[in-house]
Amino acid sequence: MEDLPTQRSVHTFHGQVFMCKPEWQSKLKKIGLSKAEDWTALTGNHAVSRSYSTRISRLRVDNHTAIYFKCYAYEKPKLKHWFQPTKAAVEAAGLHELRKLGIPTVNIIAYGERRRFGFTRATFIVTEAIPGQLAMDRYLTQIRFQLPYRRKRDVFDKLQPIIIGQLQKIHRAGFFHWDLKLRNLLITIPVSDRPSITWIDCPRFRRSSPDRFFGVVKDLADMARVGARVLTTGQQFRFLLDYCNGDKTQARKLYLAIANRLKKNPPKSYRQLLAKMNLNTSKCKRERLD
Repeated sequence: MEDLPTQRSVHTFHGQVFMCKPEWQSKLKKIGLSKAEDWTALTGNHAVSRSYSTRISRLRVDNHTAIYFKCYAYEKPKLKHWFQPTKAAVEAAGLHELRKLGIPTVNIIAYGERRRFGFTRATFIVTEAIPGQLAMDRYLTQIRFQLPYRRKRDVFDKLQPIIIGQLQKIHRAGFFHWDLKLRNLLITIPVSDRPSITWIDCPRFRRSSPDRFFGVVKDLADMARVGARVLTTGQQFRFLLDYCNGDKTQARKLYLAIANRLKKNPPKSYRQLLAKMNLNTSKCKRERLD
């Protein structure tokens, strides 16, 4: 059995590659995920998301364990996929890099890749579900607004330094997530005195010089698509000020660059965001902390 990928590289030119942790082989085989099975047809009882080429499903392995199966399948070969790392391979490499940097992330269980003369036809990655965790965007819009004022402030004060510390660590190392929407940050529920934030889903991550301004703006702007809807302007600027270690000039420069980026593709309004998440908006108010 081959080792799971840790580099953004091509793992076969023609044929199929199937990698899996030995302790998971029998469990995955029971749900129809093995080298001998057609894993592109695997579907779970809970579809997380789906597009023309991507399918993410949550599958129950046993009474206590669940996994996430993300599969990319392409009906026709595309030149941009010829002998290029698959999105699943890039994500596996990204999760490996995050773990090396000390950022909590999910465990990779299995990886597969299918090519025909260099063209990617299908690929997948399987990660272990973490019980008791919720996407940050859902927490901010579904749970946080129900909390009393002091509790909201307390939660904000606990989460902010952790997120800022993680951002500073990856950006100084030259790692840029490139899809850092708040749904890709998981938070342990209920929020404790030492909350845990787990990073997931980085099939677009990039490596660059630590001082690359555009990469920082991209990551922070992705977070701001939801964050700007639940934080005041003052809170947003204080977040950037702490990220810049008190450098007001750099924080102001970041704030303006993020605002300009969001103008090109404005985030949905707060109520539209709640509606998209299938939440009850009748009782929701856009509450902010000063």
